[in-house]
Amino acid sequence: MARFRHSPQADKSPFWALARAMPSPQRGKWGKAGLTAACYVGALDGRQKASAMFLKARVGALIAVALAVPALAVGEPATRPSAALTQAGAEAALQAAERFARQANDPAAIAVVDTDGLLMAFVRMDGVRPGSVELAIGKARSAALMQRPTAELEANVAGGRVGLATAGLTALGGGAPLKVGAETVGAIGVAGFKKEDDLANAAAVAAAFPAGQ
Repeated sequence: MARFRHSPQADKSPFWALARAMPSPQRGKWGKAGLTAACYVGALDGRQKASAMFLKARVGALIAVALAVPALAVGEPATRPSAALTQAGAEAALQAAERFARQANDPAAIAVVDTDGLLMAFVRMDGVRPGSVELAIGKARSAALMQRPTAELEANVAGGRVGLATAGLTALGGGAPLKVGAETVGAIGVAGFKKEDDLANAAAVAAAFPAGQ
């Protein structure tokens, strides 16, 4: 059987007041039940008040944290404008790389991605090895994310920075970022039969972008 202790909150309970207001005969019959209910409600009221105080303290703490976050200075922008690679720009870079591959008689898989490394344009020329597809996309993605030629990543891995090769990056030459001024807007990746042609092709397209479109 559940037992309840009397508490100061129980004195304010309507159940306790009702029990005290009962005539003596009825109090003897119902007073104990009224006292039990009053004690229970009083204890419940105490828990509710404690919960309310805890919630109030939590809300106060959150407000304090929010107020502690430094606000932007007057006139300071929350965003900045940036150039974005268009589909026309991606196709132009792809076609330039494809022309270079034909001139070098070295067919290749060629990929163009945006600044986030997401594919925008791709071609697999006739005679290209199946494995070159993923290599071209990986080179382009790595060049975009790292914002530098993948030949540099390859050199770093050869120099001992093997973590670059295990971080989801394709550390092989043939990828180059496409830039507008100093801002990277995408990248190109080339994977053919000759490493030298991959390097030269990607570098030539990157150097001509966007004026050479």
